[in-house]
Amino acid sequence: MERSNLGNKLEVKLKVNKRRISIEFNRKGAFEDVEEQVLVSDLEKAVALKIKSTLSNDFDRYRIKKI
Repeated sequence: MERSNLGNKLEVKLKVNKRRISIEFNRKGAFEDVEEQVLVSDLEKAVALKIKSTLSNDFDRYRIKKI
């Protein structure tokens, strides 16, 4: 169970085809959110460039660990 200022959530973490996926449900079991970890190289080139550009403009140094 995950607790936040928005209330409690139930979270399921699993791997599918070597990909990490997190699925969140509210306390009544209704679906709320799904997150999938992806590699930067799996993103469209324009999206990856935009992310890197934004980070470069906002921070002196950065390292992308997860997307």
